[in-house]
Amino acid sequence: MAKSVWSISSIKILRDGGNNAPLMRMLSLCLLFMLVVAVPHSLGQTTGSATLRGTVKDPNGAAVPNASLTLINSQTNAERRVSTGDEGSYTFTSLEPGIYTLRVEGQSFKTYVQNDLTLSPSDTRGQDVTLELGGASETVVVTSDNIQQIQTETGEKSNVITARQIENLSLVGRNSLELLRILPGVVAPDAETLEVNSFTTGANATAAYSVNGQRGTSNNVSIDGSRVLDTSTNNGTIITLNNDMVQEVKVQTSNYAPEFGSSAVQITALTKTAATIFTAPFTTTLGPTNCKPTSVKGLSSGTKRMEPRSARDRKANSITRAAI
Repeated sequence: MAKSVWSISSIKILRDGGNNAPLMRMLSLCLLFMLVVAVPHSLGQTTGSATLRGTVKDPNGAAVPNASLTLINSQTNAERRVSTGDEGSYTFTSLEPGIYTLRVEGQSFKTYVQNDLTLSPSDTRGQDVTLELGGASETVVVTSDNIQQIQTETGEKSNVITARQIENLSLVGRNSLELLRILPGVVAPDAETLEVNSFTTGANATAAYSVNGQRGTSNNVSIDGSRVLDTSTNNGTIITLNNDMVQEVKVQTSNYAPEFGSSAVQITALTKTAATIFTAPFTTTLGPTNCKPTSVKGLSSGTKRMEPRSARDRKANSITRAAI
């Protein structure tokens, strides 16, 4: 609101013929100060972005300068273009994590196209390209597989919970943080504690996850580059990482870049983009997860009904239904 008032005031001063020039200079300095303060803050929200870099070579291994590279986001069709330098190197920075198509063109070389190039949150990936001799009208198409790439560009140790794992693996409380338990070196809470979620309980209790022997209070959680950890206690998140909105989660445990902060463990979630195919079935949990099938008289042969295992579970079931 303050910005709008100052802009209107500046227009009014100009209409007055510049009689209030000192005041106008002061307002200009204030606006400049606000821009200086706001820019680093906005840049700090891009922590989850990825980087793609590499070298373009000919069949003999020599660098190919001035080659044209186009990177296309398969979900949004957004394009980025760069050219190789004298040493044949290229770099794409501040990329939105997702699936890309890389297209490389060079004079006297066949066009190189690589599909299904996956970039994870906070990823730095190397992708060298070898061009074949031929005409630009000829195209060499390479399709990437889904095998996890070995990190060769940085010394960080990290793991990624992929979209396929989030969609297909069992979640007790519909929170993507639960899947930290499938990663090596992670000690997660018991399944019983995940049945109820709040800001600081269930899967949201970030302090209950120990990674590589680190204290749980050293974990940092961010969504799309914005920190969502409760800083007053270093435990709990102000936003639940619901699996219907999260595309994938990256966990960095050591040797990551200083831009990611000073926490021992960085947990970065990426939300689904508007172009991602989104199908969210209606689901609800009315009772405990530990149920057993029992035969019911009057139903057709083979038909089963789910009943709680204990009286305590039946009580919890009735209380939950009453609350709903």
